[in-house]
Amino acid sequence: YIDASYSQLKTYTDSSLNSKSSIEYVDSSLNLKATIHSPTFTGTATIPTADITSLNSIGDSSLNGNVTIGKDLTINGRLNVQNYTNQNIINTTTTNYQLIVSEDLSLNGRFVVSGDSSMNGNLYVAGTLSAVNYAANSIPSSAIIGGVASSSSPGDFTTNGNLIVKYDSSMNGNVVIGNDLTINGRLNVQANTIPANAIIGGVSSSSSAGDFTANGNLTASGTISGNIINTASTASTTNDTWLLTNIINAPPGVTFGNVVSTSTYIYIPWTYPSQTNIGLVNTYVPVISAINANVYGNTSGGSFSQTILSNTTGSQYINNYSISSNPNTYTSLTNSPITGIILSKSSSAGTSGSTTLTPNTVCKVPFPQDNSNSYTGTNYRNAFVYYNSNISTLISSPNPTFTL
Repeated sequence: YIDASYSQLKTYTDSSLNSKSSIEYVDSSLNLKATIHSPTFTGTATIPTADITSLNSIGDSSLNGNVTIGKDLTINGRLNVQNYTNQNIINTTTTNYQLIVSEDLSLNGRFVVSGDSSMNGNLYVAGTLSAVNYAANSIPSSAIIGGVASSSSPGDFTTNGNLIVKYDSSMNGNVVIGNDLTINGRLNVQANTIPANAIIGGVSSSSSAGDFTANGNLTASGTISGNIINTASTASTTNDTWLLTNIINAPPGVTFGNVVSTSTYIYIPWTYPSQTNIGLVNTYVPVISAINANVYGNTSGGSFSQTILSNTTGSQYINNYSISSNPNTYTSLTNSPITGIILSKSSSAGTSGSTTLTPNTVCKVPFPQDNSNSYTGTNYRNAFVYYNSNISTLISSPNPTFTL
């Protein structure tokens, strides 16, 4: 080593050498100089500009200026950022790391999560929230605008769009429809549930004073009275009350008179409906082809039911419908049918006034109803006298019933 500041040549050696040569001058400041290979610094090293191939920091490193990294930065531990400036990060993928954001996170683009996401707090969405599936019972009804009506909801349900119901619907209250109702299938309605004033044009009934119009077939299982106008052709047909009563509807029944009872007999009179010859066929209507008579009641020993006449025919019992003379103008009782039945509690012949009543035969009898309550009058009718041992035990609660 040659110190140019000296006019004479001086030799310096390391004082740490074991063998010392003859040295005139030794500079002790050389001991503070760092070696070239693997130097150790005990103070602060200031490097204005340096090219460092590899920098290994064993302890903490403090960089008080900007750090520019030209290539990748690999961090084996945590990265703590106290302050940051918004910058664009393009196509950056983080794998198997946990992202913890202690403050607000703003994403100006899409946020795509490949797996499940858990939000432990509230999630605010300013725009539209779209989901493929919603978990059952995951959205409260209070979150729906206008609320959601259910079977237990006391409020109204309003929809501004279509209401499509896949399965059966049950309406336990009133259903109000503001416009037309179109039904592509059948409408099944319980009986007596639609008021007549709800039908356009009204509904005619047996007590309706207005017209009734049917554009199709009219089938009646009961009685029709009044005029029927057939508009199926150019000609109209009017059927009067007689035609309806005797031809179209079921024929009228007999008319019963007052029932009179004594200690031995019960007198039951009736009148047949008027019969009319309808033309060349010489048949009288209504047609009376047979007679059936029954008596019902209660006895002291139980119930009582007995058939008196069963499909009985013949001019002695009915108004024949094929005779040549008018059955309404009989001149004597010889060919007149019975118009009464007498129930007898006696099995032997008895008398009614001066008339002998023989059980189970047809007798000419003056009914008290026809003779001012007299049993000896001059007004007679043919009657069938019927005896049954249970008649004597009939009681009046309830009253016996006679059908013809």
